[in-house]
Amino acid sequence: NAQFRRTTKSVFNRTQDAVKIMLVALKLQHRINNVFQHFRTGNATLFVDMSDKDFSTNWESIPFQTKGLSRKTELFTEKGEEVRSKTELNIALVGKYVKLFDAYISIVEALKHAGFYNNTEIEIKWINTEDCVDNNVCKDLLKDVQAVVVPGGFGVRGIEGKLNVIRYARENNLPFLGLCLGMQCAVIEYARNVLGIKDANSGEFDELFYNKVIDFMPGQSDEVDKGGTLRLGAYPCNIVPGTTMEKCYGSLTISERHRHRYEFNNDYRTILQEKGLILSGMSPDKRLVETVEIAEHPFYIGVQFHPEFKSRPNRPHPIFFGFVRASLEKKE
Repeated sequence: NAQFRRTTKSVFNRTQDAVKIMLVALKLQHRINNVFQHFRTGNATLFVDMSDKDFSTNWESIPFQTKGLSRKTELFTEKGEEVRSKTELNIALVGKYVKLFDAYISIVEALKHAGFYNNTEIEIKWINTEDCVDNNVCKDLLKDVQAVVVPGGFGVRGIEGKLNVIRYARENNLPFLGLCLGMQCAVIEYARNVLGIKDANSGEFDELFYNKVIDFMPGQSDEVDKGGTLRLGAYPCNIVPGTTMEKCYGSLTISERHRHRYEFNNDYRTILQEKGLILSGMSPDKRLVETVEIAEHPFYIGVQFHPEFKSRPNRPHPIFFGFVRASLEKKE
């Protein structure tokens, strides 16, 4: 009898807990139904609020900004109808992990955030870097896109394809955004095809390369465990006045998140600058090159950091916003 009473009490308690969970779920469903009912009947309007003061972007100073964009942008009309984008932008995302789309999910979402605030629907064309090793195939794959993003990564696989893509974007005035390794590849491509340093490369791919325009910085050591050499987390960056970077941010001091091991080799600073590569962002002590760009180009920026990590649906990152805006202007 005692065992029966204990078993009965245990079953009763579990049943009581299950009933409580069901009641909570029903209340939640009721509230959600009420919200959607308000939208269907036109009694509510959903807004995205851009008044977050913690976000340092000076939106009024961004020349790429769509005219008339208010700090509260409607997602739905007064009748509850979803606002549709007026234009489409086909952007190539060129990487070696494109078979697993989630590998680049932060970049895709950052592009979508920027697209919304430019009243544009972003269409991603996924391109495998290894398919671009053949230059003719590369040109064919890029012929129908309006902009190119080359994301980060590690290792030598697919690098020659990335270099072909970046060269095509540079020579054909196709808006280009290079992130982390994408920025480093932009430096390698520029050194090879503008300076004529045909063996320019990165120490990441082979430490015996002679012209390592990307390499370990003094103080780093390949004898340290790999994780110990990564530059991780938020670091400050000073922007050069009058650059595209300043136009995007509306500020000369920023902070962005990093996750990389190799750096721009300062031994090549002078000759790259003399041939037109602008070092538009530097660490406060001027030892580390953070961003590069080209002046005579619709939009050509490479950044050593990961701006996609700071983009939000109600706060598109200024670099992605400027990139999408410039791509639209080039398309028009």
